[in-house]
Amino acid sequence: MTDGGNLWSVSATIARHAVTRVEETLTQALGGKSGPFEEAGDTILAVTTNALSDSARVESHQLWRVEFLCRTEPDIEALARASRELDADGISLKPRIVRVPDQDWVVASQQSNKPIRAGRYFVHASHFDGVRPPGAVRLVVDAGPAFGTGTHESTYGCLIALNDLAKRTQITSPLDLGTGTGILSMAVSKTWHCRVLAVDIDPQAVAFARVTAAQNNLRRQLEFVVSEGCRHHRVIRDKPYDLIVANILAGPLIWMAGDIGRHLAPGGRVILSGLLQHQERRVLAPYRLNRMVLEKRIRIRGWSTMMLRTPSRTRHKTLSRPTAPVTLPGSSEVPFM
Repeated sequence: MTDGGNLWSVSATIARHAVTRVEETLTQALGGKSGPFEEAGDTILAVTTNALSDSARVESHQLWRVEFLCRTEPDIEALARASRELDADGISLKPRIVRVPDQDWVVASQQSNKPIRAGRYFVHASHFDGVRPPGAVRLVVDAGPAFGTGTHESTYGCLIALNDLAKRTQITSPLDLGTGTGILSMAVSKTWHCRVLAVDIDPQAVAFARVTAAQNNLRRQLEFVVSEGCRHHRVIRDKPYDLIVANILAGPLIWMAGDIGRHLAPGGRVILSGLLQHQERRVLAPYRLNRMVLEKRIRIRGWSTMMLRTPSRTRHKTLSRPTAPVTLPGSSEVPFM
């Protein structure tokens, strides 16, 4: 049953090796379909998966928390059947069901003229004259030639990841790759009260981001430069970074894994977004080769956002990036060159 302004959370703590199996089984139980999450319809709004340990060395042995955010009250009988099915495979599942207000996590509207609430962030256009949530971090972003107004699942996933990260750590030296409107740079700066270096390959996007930063009174806190990934001398000069946000596309994320690894400080984190759920493994592979471990994953309507962390002490050099840009099979992505 639907419940006005409330949503339903179904969560469980499981071993890392059981994450995929549990996600698939609960997706079927909660969404009523046997297909992948992106085909689960409107019942499941989002799925978050995060490690319950800050260690960057034992990903395979960590306990993980999987949470489904649903529009409707879960079917208790379907969940019981799912638990019995998993138990038969040796996976103990004790799901926790909680009704939650949607004020802290409202999945992004596809209508760009409506304000968006993503955790602590409240994103709205400059013409918005409605009620602003008290205590929220306001981000004023108008539609324009650049990507990133908070309405797309990838941008929204990044905001949720930043909201979670702000509860656990301090950030002092961030980098935003593929900044678009500058929305994520602004979120980082307002959350940690720090300066942010942001780059984009598109000069129009950089110009628009500067205007947007000025609208948010962040002209002095944000520096925008036109750059092909990490190649700009400012990016090289200011490394290492304790946080890199890269909301681009799967192909460029794969190709840039080595560069991102070389620019991260020991113990630093990278948030990767702009990829589809079925592209996760291909994107993760080069980052794991560079000794990064998955710390959090957010899935919204088939789009994925992943947060990874480097070891606190780097023992090996990161691997070089491919000599040519990576294009995924069957993809229309433009290489990040």
